[in-house]
Amino acid sequence: MRRTKSKVGIFGGSGLVAGELMRLVMNHKDLDLFFVHSSHNKDQSIADIHPQFFGLTDMRFSPLDPQELASQVDIIFLAIQHGKTQDYKKILEQFQGVVIDLTSDHRSSPDFVYGIPEIYRHRLKSAVRIANPGCFATSVILGSFPILKDEMCESKFTVSSVTGSSGSGMFPSQKTHHPFRDENMFAYKLFEHQHEPEVTHILNNQLETKTNLILTTHSGPFIRGIHSTLFLTLKNNHKTTDWNAYLREFYIDSPFVRVRSEPPMLNNVVGSNFCDLFAVQRDQDLIVISVLDNLIKGAAGQAIQNLNIALGLPEKEGLWIIPPCP
Repeated sequence: MRRTKSKVGIFGGSGLVAGELMRLVMNHKDLDLFFVHSSHNKDQSIADIHPQFFGLTDMRFSPLDPQELASQVDIIFLAIQHGKTQDYKKILEQFQGVVIDLTSDHRSSPDFVYGIPEIYRHRLKSAVRIANPGCFATSVILGSFPILKDEMCESKFTVSSVTGSSGSGMFPSQKTHHPFRDENMFAYKLFEHQHEPEVTHILNNQLETKTNLILTTHSGPFIRGIHSTLFLTLKNNHKTTDWNAYLREFYIDSPFVRVRSEPPMLNNVVGSNFCDLFAVQRDQDLIVISVLDNLIKGAAGQAIQNLNIALGLPEKEGLWIIPPCP
């Protein structure tokens, strides 16, 4: 018997993450994309802003009031700018369905479940308010949590992460302009990146010891993906471990985390909802590599994964996509 499709609305439809959300929702057999709203592109064709949809849909950005639109759907995705969810305060207070916020606004709120399924799957079941994690945060948490959880390493660790230009969003600036970005690499927001306290907050809520993270973020000369290198120090009494076997066992029930036998490359995961891990030890030093697609596992794909769990659907639904290669 065919399940009734849930009606989906997206606010903030002009961005890159929204484009991925639309693609994933349209290809999901249990979801119906009912409206997409953009305050800057009202009544404009979606394909004008997201040309990948040309010839595939006649949808336009809805010109209707957000309150009116919200009353017509079962699920809302907020793909708006960070700091703008106050503009949707009434909807958040009154809407009876599932809201998934892809901004950073509610990631530390007790009223929202932090949406990293590999850790909070039990809380996501039947959740109606979900805060989607940041892309760097997802990469770092998935790479570090299994090791920190059992207190096998020191609580202070360092991460060096590189992201593609799509992490800067749809609208260009000097540092995302192709002649500046191509064949170039630079660090940014040192000691100031918003995902550093996000990771620390989530890990400290889950662990008995308080973590101390130093996250250095870099812009790389590619479009999609995050490549994180985690540097952890094992405690003196800890013996050599087959860390990849350990990570495989930890994530055995997590279909979108794959543990490899050699360092993963970005093109192993770009275009998919997978996060690939690899770990190697020398003496008391442990390195973990964590790679993912910032627009999918780091944003839109993880949002769909969270929704699947909240609705009681198969977790892989609409997401079991083989990454293109090369």
